[in-house]
Amino acid sequence: MHHKLRILKEHIDSSFVFSLVKDNYSVDNGRQAEDPVRMFNLRQKC
Repeated sequence: MHHKLRILKEHIDSSFVFSLVKDNYSVDNGRQAEDPVRMFNLRQKC
């Protein structure tokens, strides 16, 4: 039996998050931020 979070990961493409937050992240200014897709996925699991 697969874990429910792995099943969700297989069926949900959360790459759309990059287009939503692109104006809030800078590649060359400040500290490296957490991956926004990772943060979105963590939020969905809570």
